[in-house]
Amino acid sequence: MLRWTPSGAVAAPTVLQVRVERRYSDRVRAGAPTPSRSLSDEEVASNIHYFAVEQRGPRTRPAQSLVLSGVDPAVRASLAEVVERARGWGMERVILHLTGGEPDRWADLPLVRAVDAVAVTVRRPEEAHALSGLSEHARVSAVVLLEGEGPAPALVDALAVARPARVVLTWPFPPVEAPPVWAIAERLSAAAWALHQRGVAVGIKGIPLCALGELAGFAARSGNRWYVDAEHQREEALMFFPDVVRFSRSEECRFCRAEPHCDGAPERWLRRGLLPALRAR
Repeated sequence: MLRWTPSGAVAAPTVLQVRVERRYSDRVRAGAPTPSRSLSDEEVASNIHYFAVEQRGPRTRPAQSLVLSGVDPAVRASLAEVVERARGWGMERVILHLTGGEPDRWADLPLVRAVDAVAVTVRRPEEAHALSGLSEHARVSAVVLLEGEGPAPALVDALAVARPARVVLTWPFPPVEAPPVWAIAERLSAAAWALHQRGVAVGIKGIPLCALGELAGFAARSGNRWYVDAEHQREEALMFFPDVVRFSRSEECRFCRAEPHCDGAPERWLRRGLLPALRAR
């Protein structure tokens, strides 16, 4: 099922992301607008129903996975009931992007227990260590931004000890400033192999396969999704690609055998020359 966008035809997503709270300090910034307010539980439920139930038809494609972002589970405990309703409407997988509080105190909260997985942005070793208790009760993805010179060894060691289900190493999206790929290459390689050797699954996002070299096996695509916030609800929802983030490829990418498994690179970073020219593999 295709949807027409200013960038051409795009497959209609089956994932819905709802930004629940206006304030979301731990998010991985990607150019999404800052909403004027938070969503109520009923607004969250209304949007889930729209994409999971009201989009069932010969010309539409219902969502089957749900991401709730910017959620402090201690504050929005009532969303556990919304998650239960969402499953009844056909949502097969529910993921929380958490903010606020401390991860090791989240494990027993009803909302965390109601979902399939959680994602937490980690920047410091102490934040990584705090994931240990949470990992005992939920499938945890630790998200690490590839800033500066790349992941510090102390952070990598802490993640290896905490053992989340997965560590996602993400090159920053515009408008956040990103370092050139070659500036983070050494630490990125060391981090990916160190975690892999210690039994932690690793995914690298935002960098095209041809620029990853020996790390290409760790490449992970960023799935498209509908994006809802207070100003973009139901039929006004944004499509994450290309409305929020715009990836681009070179003409040579058409002949690359890795093309089905590669996003390309953020258009702005290509224009800025922050990575080598894209080459077919």
